[in-house]
Amino acid sequence: LAFPKDIGDLKPIKKLGGSTGAELVEDPQTGKQFVMKRGSSAQHLREEINADKAYQALGVSVPKFRLYETDDGPVKLAEFIEGKPLSALSKADQQKALKKIQKDFVADALLGNWDVVGLQKDNILIDPKGKVYRIDNGGSLRYRAQGEPKREAWNDYPQELWSMRDRSINSQAADVF
Repeated sequence: LAFPKDIGDLKPIKKLGGSTGAELVEDPQTGKQFVMKRGSSAQHLREEINADKAYQALGVSVPKFRLYETDDGPVKLAEFIEGKPLSALSKADQQKALKKIQKDFVADALLGNWDVVGLQKDNILIDPKGKVYRIDNGGSLRYRAQGEPKREAWNDYPQELWSMRDRSINSQAADVF
């Protein structure tokens, strides 16, 4: 995937929702589409990039991405994945995807990705070939999904091995794990 050298010429297509301003953009030179994010703060966005790098190192699929340093702060540009969120799959396809998602539960727990599934089961995409992607990892490591620090909840102990399977703490993740 060729990323543009400069993000200044990218054409906005539409807002993608979420709490940190994800936007679908297109490179007019190539016609390639990307997801552009600034995060709730520079630190939050950098933490999301670090989570994506850790996922890659652990063999978990995330969209290819690049960090751009701008006068207004860092910007993340990620490959746009054509796919469906977990919530939009048929029951049979959801069962197939769940097996793949569950295989990487320990990575999600160790990275403290409290929002791995997403409030509407929309942070995991499945492409037309059935490949599973974690697409919004801003709730990993030291930050919550909307950018607030986790403070003392992020520590040396991977309590997410239990809390992400506890319906009273995280019902969306418990439905999956």
